[in-house]
Amino acid sequence: MVVGLAALVFVAVALLCVLGALRIRWIWSRGGVFECQLRQERPVVRPWHSGLARYEGNHLGWYRVLSLGRRPNVVIHRRQAELVEYRPPAEADLQRLTVGQQVVAVAQRTGPSGHALWQLGMDTECLTGFMSWLEAGPPGEGRRHQTNPR
Repeated sequence: MVVGLAALVFVAVALLCVLGALRIRWIWSRGGVFECQLRQERPVVRPWHSGLARYEGNHLGWYRVLSLGRRPNVVIHRRQAELVEYRPPAEADLQRLTVGQQVVAVAQRTGPSGHALWQLGMDTECLTGFMSWLEAGPPGEGRRHQTNPR
């Protein structure tokens, strides 16, 4: 009985590990992916989480590493997001980030009067790409000021 239960637990854990590995492979196979830690600052401060970020057109999808979901856990929309600051990690950040990474604060409008503040931990090379992506957009799409032709 105990051996059967132990075997069942082993098979369940092995299956979860295989599904998790397949999910990560699926995310990487779609391209535009980089390693990125994420922490929500506003409306509630949360701890750092390891994940993968993927450029998906006009939004950045962030996928938690330890998850089986196929949808991103956080979505940052380019037209609703604004770069607040970027800086080296503080002493408290070094528990989850490395010295070579940068902390990027991004504010995103969530409604008429609300906004969320996300902190992303990423390598310097990824920061350059992220800042370019954030400021870029399809032709004719104004990020902050849209003009109405008369």
